[in-house]
Amino acid sequence: MALTSVALRLLQRSSRGGLLLRRRGLSAASAAPASSITSVLEKYGLPPTAAAPSANAAAVERQLCFLKVLGVPNLASAVQRDPQLLERDPRASAPHIDYLLSLGIADIGPIVGRCPQVLSCDVNDDLHRKVAILRALGVRQTGRFVENCPRFAILDVEADMRPSIEYLRSIEGLDLGKVLNELPNAVFGAGRKARLEATVNYLVEECAVPRHRLAKMLARWPALLARDLEADLKPKVAWLKSVGLTSVEHVIERNPRVLGSSLPTLQAKHAFLTTVWKRSVSELEVFPQSLTYSLAYLRKRHGFLKLHGREGKGRLHRLLRTADVLFAKKLAGVDPTLVVTPGLATKTGKDAPTGEPVVPERVPLPSSDAFYRPDIDGLRALAVGAVIVYHLDSKYLPGGFVGVDIFFVISGYVVAASLLRKPSMTASEYFAGFFARRAKRLAPALSVVVFVTAFLLAMLVPPYVPSLDEYYTSGLVALAGGANVYYCFGTHEDRATAPALFNAS
Repeated sequence: MALTSVALRLLQRSSRGGLLLRRRGLSAASAAPASSITSVLEKYGLPPTAAAPSANAAAVERQLCFLKVLGVPNLASAVQRDPQLLERDPRASAPHIDYLLSLGIADIGPIVGRCPQVLSCDVNDDLHRKVAILRALGVRQTGRFVENCPRFAILDVEADMRPSIEYLRSIEGLDLGKVLNELPNAVFGAGRKARLEATVNYLVEECAVPRHRLAKMLARWPALLARDLEADLKPKVAWLKSVGLTSVEHVIERNPRVLGSSLPTLQAKHAFLTTVWKRSVSELEVFPQSLTYSLAYLRKRHGFLKLHGREGKGRLHRLLRTADVLFAKKLAGVDPTLVVTPGLATKTGKDAPTGEPVVPERVPLPSSDAFYRPDIDGLRALAVGAVIVYHLDSKYLPGGFVGVDIFFVISGYVVAASLLRKPSMTASEYFAGFFARRAKRLAPALSVVVFVTAFLLAMLVPPYVPSLDEYYTSGLVALAGGANVYYCFGTHEDRATAPALFNAS
């Protein structure tokens, strides 16, 4: 392929990594060379020793111009990484550039700068074969992987890739594709398998994390495998044990990101939660995510509660995970139409080490939950009204029973929307909270209706009425939410009359 056709595929980097042809570089590549190799190297900011004195000055200048057009940020560093870079013909790099472009990589220059050998490796054996391996392992964006790990092109499949792959595959249930997507530079390479194995063994043997739960823990934070064992993980685990956390394995398993914070940051958050907020260590053990919130966020929530006299109220996970409006309304007992939040600055303008509110500021917030839909509630009210009218006398609204279906269809959309807004927590934590909130909202009203109805039945209905026992039984079943199942599988022919619309006879 001619140099001109190669250059037509080269794209200049813009501030956003855009794609623009740089034709001036092409004309420069064919310009007359400088008088000597030394002057050529000096022109491009390279030391005189970057090329042999006997090198062809015209060929070297053509290659340097090509690399500059390609967008290599630091030519001197690239040449230092691969001294033979200046001896290559730009036209020989055409297949490599074509393949990188086919992966969706627009900014090729930085890749060449970090790993110049990417322009000299075998396209089929070193690039295509390894990319196929990545795709088979579950890596979705192979182009981004190569951008983040250019040395991937020069790794040996058997020596540098296979050991780590086989070891990670031995962890039952591990999403290997997710790990590779998150850690392009931490898995492959000489000695990487030994580091991964040492980290996993430490978590299992020293931290007592159950081996069958490793996959779930690493799915929450794959970067745990990339942390330095001696300088990073061991000091933090030792500190967690020293502050009284008896189940460190529970803390790490539930929130492995706690090991991603620096030790001074963890110490500052722990001191604030236990000393200023006066929260027990057992609460931190139950909700270890509290150590990953920012210190400013912790101070703000604590200061708000203290300002309104509720410093010791509520459980820690509810105080920290709840959205601002619900936090102000339900946990702090404040009118959310005008919330007073504590400032976090002292009189000198520096961060207050105690987190006590010094400069309150008023922050207007919406009067109701931002996701509340009054129109949806109106439609559900109409559906309930239709059912009530149908039960009073079906001749006034023969199709009123359809209100039940309408109500459940609308509620299905509302519940689905709330599920899609799932916060950053585990599925078990989220669904436990999801059903707990609904039980808290529905159980009181259901209990009142059932007990009041049972009381009225006992007072007003004669004991010889045949269906009285059935009413009491259905009431008890309704307390567990099984009334529909009871009537579905029971024999209640007086209530099983099909509406005319659905009656085939």
